[in-house]
Amino acid sequence: METKLKSHLSTHISNIILLSLLASALLALTSCNKVDFAPQPSPGVTTSGGAPICYPFGGGVKGQGLVGNITYLTGSQLQNPFTNVASYINSAGGQVPNQVLLSGLNIPIEYFSNGFADSNGSTIKSATGSPLVEYFGIHAISYFVPGVGGPQPMSGNYQVAVLSDDGSIVTIKGAAQSGGDLVINNDGTHSAQLGCTSDYMTINSSSKFQFTVDYYQGPANTIALTLLYRPLPSGNTLDQECNVPHQDTYFADDTGYPNPPVQQQTYTNLLARGWTVVDGSHYSIQGLTSICQ
Repeated sequence: METKLKSHLSTHISNIILLSLLASALLALTSCNKVDFAPQPSPGVTTSGGAPICYPFGGGVKGQGLVGNITYLTGSQLQNPFTNVASYINSAGGQVPNQVLLSGLNIPIEYFSNGFADSNGSTIKSATGSPLVEYFGIHAISYFVPGVGGPQPMSGNYQVAVLSDDGSIVTIKGAAQSGGDLVINNDGTHSAQLGCTSDYMTINSSSKFQFTVDYYQGPANTIALTLLYRPLPSGNTLDQECNVPHQDTYFADDTGYPNPPVQQQTYTNLLARGWTVVDGSHYSIQGLTSICQ
């Protein structure tokens, strides 16, 4: 009796261990393509299949930038497209196996008609076989190191904003003056819009934050994704352009690719009020998987 009980108990434990291993394997399979910060002790990203997509919007310096994944809508999702970035990132029916490396967040409003190409020169296509130029999302991570690099390291109190077409959500972990994460919510299907937050950052030479950006491009053809900052104004007043959608008043995009977008007066005025594009050297992928060098 005791022998049978021990045998039964041993079998039961073995089954539990097996089920646990299977569950872990299934979890790994379902999340293997999601770029994220790994648990301690060291950060990293999960590798993905296919040749990488290197700097699709130009630039590129070793050790700098953001590592990301691309998802896209399929089938019936295209008949009633999502209108928020979380759905594009978490519920889209298609995922590009190739990871993408962005040089930074300095994409002015411009036509996006050629789509993405991997490092072998192959065009990235959607499930329909067409170049992926619309209804896609990008989830990318980096370390934000504003106190070093760039033409001039940032030091002091700053507002941060994101100019995007369509929706974007930027999260800088633990960076808000309030003590929490600094989150800039510029979500939704809209033309070029400056997303702002009432939180602000205090920056010094040792500042280093986990940085995540989620972005989606709805219907073709224009895109924009630019992170800007300015010294904290008196009273922490928000910019007059915050959350006001514009089409061609920041940059004229009518000429189309490959002609560069033409800066317009609204954007010139933005710079005159103290806003500056965050330099690519403030995004560090040191310690993250480098997929293009």
